[in-house]
Amino acid sequence: YIQDTVKRLTHHTVHLTGGRKLEGVTVILKSLGLLGDWAVDRLHKMTQMVGMYCDGDWRRPLLIDAIGMNAANFTTFSTGIGSHGFVLGQKYLHDYPNEFYRMRSMGLMKQLPTNKADKDLDKPAYVFDVKYSMSASIIAETMNPKLGQLTRNDPEYKYRMYHAAHPVDYYLEQCIADWDHYQKMFKEQGCDREYVPYPYNRQMIEGYFKEYSSLTGLSVTAEGPPADAPELKDCLENVLGALPAWAEDRRNLEGMEQSLRKDKGWWSQRSNGQELFRQSELSEEHRYLAINN
Repeated sequence: YIQDTVKRLTHHTVHLTGGRKLEGVTVILKSLGLLGDWAVDRLHKMTQMVGMYCDGDWRRPLLIDAIGMNAANFTTFSTGIGSHGFVLGQKYLHDYPNEFYRMRSMGLMKQLPTNKADKDLDKPAYVFDVKYSMSASIIAETMNPKLGQLTRNDPEYKYRMYHAAHPVDYYLEQCIADWDHYQKMFKEQGCDREYVPYPYNRQMIEGYFKEYSSLTGLSVTAEGPPADAPELKDCLENVLGALPAWAEDRRNLEGMEQSLRKDKGWWSQRSNGQELFRQSELSEEHRYLAINN
C-alpha cells in the first residue's frame, strides 16, 4: 500500500504530496482520522490538552471529531450526539461556575487525561482519539451527574428521529433494492450463483423490537412512536443549563455590551463572590470553600 497525503484531485487521478500520481481512481473512501492544524496549538499557546481544556484552562474547551474507534457498540456514526452533549455541558459549567470549582476541588484536573503534541507523528496537542475523549467525559460526568441529565432525552429523540426519517418499511425496501442491485451486477460480470433473497424481513424486525422491549422494559415497536406521543420535554427546563435570569432581558445584554466596550474591567467590577468571577488573592478553590461553608 502507499502511505501519503492527498495534494489535489484531477479527473480519475489522485496527486499525492510526495509527487506520485494514482491514475484510474473512481472511488475514494474516507475511513478514519484527520490531520491536525498546528495553527490551533499556536493560537492557544498550548502544549497539551487536559481533558477537553486547552492547557487545563476550563474557559477554553475544545472538541474535535476524535480520531480512531473505541467502542463495544455504536450509538452514532457522526459527531452530532457527542457535540450536542459537549456544548450543553460546557454552557452549564459557564453559567454555573460553582459546579466546576466544586469538581476541581474534588481533584478533577488531576484525574483528567492529558494529550501532548507529537511532532514525529505530525499530531498537534488538540488532536486526541476516541478513547481519550470518552475517558474525559466519563470522569467529568462521574463527578457531576447533572451533566448527564442534560442529555437524558437523547435516546428518545433518536428513536423518534430515526422512525420519522427512515420508517422500517421504507428502510427495508431500500435494503432489498440495494441487495438485488449488487446481485444483478455480479450476474452481469459472470457470477453463476443462484439468486439469494435478502436475509431479513418485517417479521424478524418486529421480533427484534419485542425482544428488546422485553429485556429492557422499554416499550418500542417497529412502527415507531405513536402519533399521539406527548411532546418531548426539553432537558434544559428547571434552569439546568438554561440562560441565567439576567440574560433574558435584552436591555441587560445591550447595557453590558456598551459597558464592555467602554471598560474592559466590567466583569471583575460587577461580579460578586457567589459567581466566583471576582479576582482576589485567594485561590478559586479557597473561594469556593469559603462561600459554601
